[in-house]
Amino acid sequence: MDTCVRVVIVTFNNAPDILECLESILSQKSVRPEVVVVDNASTDSTVELIRSKFPEVKVIQNKENMGFGHACNEGIEGLTSDYVAFVNPDTLSDPSFLSCAISELISVPLAGACQARMMLYDCRERVNSHGNEANILLFSWPNGYMELVPPNDMPRKIPYASGCAAVYTRICLEGIGGFDDLFFMYFEDVELGLRAQLAGYDSRYSPSSVVYHKYRFKESPQRYFLLERNRILTMLIVFRKRTILAISPLAIAVELGVLAEAFFGGWYVEKIAAYGSLLRHAGHVLRKRRIVRDLRVRHDKELVQSLRGGVTFFPLRESAIVGIANRLFEKYRVFLLNMDI
Repeated sequence: MDTCVRVVIVTFNNAPDILECLESILSQKSVRPEVVVVDNASTDSTVELIRSKFPEVKVIQNKENMGFGHACNEGIEGLTSDYVAFVNPDTLSDPSFLSCAISELISVPLAGACQARMMLYDCRERVNSHGNEANILLFSWPNGYMELVPPNDMPRKIPYASGCAAVYTRICLEGIGGFDDLFFMYFEDVELGLRAQLAGYDSRYSPSSVVYHKYRFKESPQRYFLLERNRILTMLIVFRKRTILAISPLAIAVELGVLAEAFFGGWYVEKIAAYGSLLRHAGHVLRKRRIVRDLRVRHDKELVQSLRGGVTFFPLRESAIVGIANRLFEKYRVFLLNMDI
C-alpha cells in the first residue's frame, strides 16, 4: 500500500508536543502523508518550530482561534486524496497507525471513518480509548479508559470516531459536509459521526491502528458551557421529531439533575448560558435538521441501537447511584427501540 493520506493537525500553543507528533506522522509506513497544520493563533513558538524543523509541512495560520471544527474544514479544502486523518498535536503515532486504519476502511464497504486504539502516553499499557461511546442522551466518553487492552479486542462498529486520532474517507466527508463550525470545540466528532451514520456511513474501530495520547482532563467554565451546549445541540440536529418527543421525559429529568449538579458545582452560569446559546442558534439547528433529513438513509432506531443506555465511563462505574440510573436508562433505550422512530 502506498496511498496518499492528508493528515490535518489543529494546533493552539502546542510547542511542547508538535515536533514529536509530526515526526511520528511523517514516519508512517506504507502511506504517503500529506500533512497540513492549521494553527489557531498560537502565541508560543508552535508555528516557528514547524516551519524550521519540517518545511515540507503546509501551515495555515489563522489570525484568531476559529475552533477545532472550522480549522479541520480549512485543512481539507482542496482535498484530492481518498483518505484524510485528523490527529491531535499531543499524540505519538505508531508507524502503522494510518495504514491499519485504511485497511479497516477498505475491508468494510459502508465504513466512512476509523478510530485508532488510543493508549495513554504516560502509561502506555493503559487504554485512553478503544472506541468512543455515547448514551441515548449523548453523554459521551472514551471506552476502556485506564484499562488494560482486552485480550479479545477486535475491529468493530462504533457510534462515532474520536477526532483525536481517526481516518475518514473523502467520500464520507464530502457526502455529509464536514464538521459543524458552530461547535467550536468538543462534540464535533460526535455530531459528525452520528450524522454520517444516518447518511449510511459506519464508523469503525481498529485495534491494530495505535496512537499514544497525552490525555488530560481540564476543567474550565468554557468546557462545561461547550460540552452541555454541544451535547444538546447534537441531539436537536440528528434526532427526528418523534425521537425527541419520545426521549423528552428522560431528558427533562436528567436536565434537572444536571442543573442541580451545576449549581452545587459552581458552573450554573455556564449551564444557563448554554440554553441561551441554543435559543440564539435555533435557525442553525433548523438548517442542519433539513440537511440531515435530505441525507438520511437510516432510521433513528439504528442510531439508538449503536448507543448505550447508561454511562460506563471508568471513574463513574463504581457508583451505586450511577448503577441504578444505568439500569433505568437501559430500560428506556429498549423502550425507544420498540417504538417507530
